[in-house]
Amino acid sequence: MNTRLKIFQFIMYIIIFHPVFSQERGLSLGFRLPNITSPYQDHSSSFTEPTFYYTHRIGGIRLEPGFGMLHIDDNGRVNTYTIFGIGTLKEKNIIDNTLNRYFGVRLGFTYLLRDDRDDWDEKDTELEIFTTISPTIGLEYLFGKNFSISGEILFNYLSYNKSEYHQFDTSSKIFLRFYF
Repeated sequence: MNTRLKIFQFIMYIIIFHPVFSQERGLSLGFRLPNITSPYQDHSSSFTEPTFYYTHRIGGIRLEPGFGMLHIDDNGRVNTYTIFGIGTLKEKNIIDNTLNRYFGVRLGFTYLLRDDRDDWDEKDTELEIFTTISPTIGLEYLFGKNFSISGEILFNYLSYNKSEYHQFDTSSKIFLRFYF
């Protein structure tokens, strides 16, 4: 098993099951907004961002491990993205527990499994790994103490494991969070 995956699993176990992290928890759903620069690049950082997050607020720090999947079937060429990520964000209340500003970094690991079939039904499978480091800023509006909506801007650095390919771009997300 990949070392990065083992580290991520360990962090997830500690965060979810350790009693220190039980102060405030929540589930988040992140929606990617269209990245207009993506069609002009070999890879888009929007494919390397998790969609579902588990939020922990500890004092002024927010930990958000995340997971996402994407499956694209294009006439025999199948791409399956499996995304693991974690965000460490510092938050500051701006207006009486209704508006928060936060900033930090999100790390993402994307496993891309490519299955290509040719005209003779021969299958060629390839595994590619992308790493994303994204400094992040965001603003969160709370509706009561259990529900919020927020927007983020991410400045992404994307690295590809099989070459010297590196990419910088920006992306944005809208989050719906439910705290319990």
